[in-house]
Amino acid sequence: MNILITGASGLLGTELIRQLLPTKNKIHALTSKTQKLASVFGKSISIYSISDWENGKMPMNTINTVIHCAFARAHKGGGKIAEGLLFTSEVFNEIKNQGIKTLINISTQEVYGKADTPWIEALKVNPSTVYGTMKYFSELYAQKKFINSRTKATSLRLAGLIGVGADTRMVTKFVDHALNNKPWVMTRTEGFLCTFLRLFYTNLHAYD
Repeated sequence: MNILITGASGLLGTELIRQLLPTKNKIHALTSKTQKLASVFGKSISIYSISDWENGKMPMNTINTVIHCAFARAHKGGGKIAEGLLFTSEVFNEIKNQGIKTLINISTQEVYGKADTPWIEALKVNPSTVYGTMKYFSELYAQKKFINSRTKATSLRLAGLIGVGADTRMVTKFVDHALNNKPWVMTRTEGFLCTFLRLFYTNLHAYD
């Protein structure tokens, strides 16, 4: 099977590639950072740039499944998020035009806003950020776009990702500081941060 991963040089995209490589699937990667991806995976996957995509140089007619990871992270700001939404619409249009069988659209738990955990699908969607709102719109767009089409589409709402390259995420910062004996400087101690610290401490001891 031919699988296309968009946003392939990101944390999730690269992990998906690593896990899919041992399978018999052929991996196609779409990324704005082709050199970065090539330095990791070499010629074991087919790598395409955004300009390749725009100029029709990708073999979209051979793709069976698209895993759509590409989207600007929340800290990039509204402008980049808007660009990500536009790119998403273009990807979905191409998927439908080519009759690709499967789309997995990566969404986020932020669609639930500030609702208490656990987050389940039956929970009312109530995004409180631009990122969460735009991600929910991508879900709705996918749902509407592929009604009565050949493509079977689903959206997966992921929680936060932790790992190398996720340097803006708080859990990653905690781990990095702990492993490298770095001091913590807190400029805000009320509200969310204190709650996070208590949860982080509790979860660490749960695995002792």
